[in-house]
Amino acid sequence: MFVPKSVQTKTNFRITPLLALLALLLLNACTDSGPVDPPDGHVGDGNMYIRIIDVGQASSALITTPDGYNLMFDFATGTAATSYILPLLDSLGIDILDMAIVSHFDGDHIAGTDEILDVVELRGFCYDHGGTYTTNNFLTYEEAVGEKRRTMSYGDSIFLGNAGVLIACMASGGNGTFVIQENDKSVGC
Repeated sequence: MFVPKSVQTKTNFRITPLLALLALLLLNACTDSGPVDPPDGHVGDGNMYIRIIDVGQASSALITTPDGYNLMFDFATGTAATSYILPLLDSLGIDILDMAIVSHFDGDHIAGTDEILDVVELRGFCYDHGGTYTTNNFLTYEEAVGEKRRTMSYGDSIFLGNAGVLIACMASGGNGTFVIQENDKSVGC
């Protein structure tokens, strides 16, 4: 079985927040709903797409529902956003993100937010674990997302589109335990 470098460890397989999100979405993607053309202008081809974007040190994902809704999971660095994420969005003709989720506030996950949102409209909300962080990258992220920023907490669930794709939060902010490292506060869906 092929296991990407980013999820290998020397002794065991590690479940990351992104992998948890992908597993949930893959379970939902096993239905064949056929082409969908909802009244709000979204057009899907009936297939679920989960595109993992290799952005260097971190990873990012673009999820497209069977009815054509798009979710960006993590915005990467500014360089990765302009080198990898924006060209992908352009090649797919995507100029609207319906929702975004940011796992945590380290620069390799949020520093590209302003580059992406300068080109692509964020129509819905951007969810994160809440709170603040003391970096310029966080301040830029907070400004780019603005009033669309929302906190996602353990147990929250939200629908993406009208095809029944449910995003369920399994971890956020350390789930009530005291954590020091920003990685330990990650949103996992």
